[in-house]
Amino acid sequence: MAKLRHIAITVPDPHKAAEFYMRAFGMRKVGEDEAAGARGRDFVGVHHFGFLVDDVQAARTAIDEGRRLLR
Repeated sequence: MAKLRHIAITVPDPHKAAEFYMRAFGMRKVGEDEAAGARGRDFVGVHHFGFLVDDVQAARTAIDEGRRLLR
């Protein structure tokens, strides 16, 4: 079973966005990443997301099978 680990969202003002999520949803800040990545600082939107899985190879196989079905 996979569990959502994180979602990274690129926004114009990350400090204001963090404050919003902490106040609106009772979240707490556990880390901060200053790197904007390959898309650069002008990109706004979902940057990436990560999952924790019990079996990495099984997850890769399932992803590959899903890709084949979507073609």
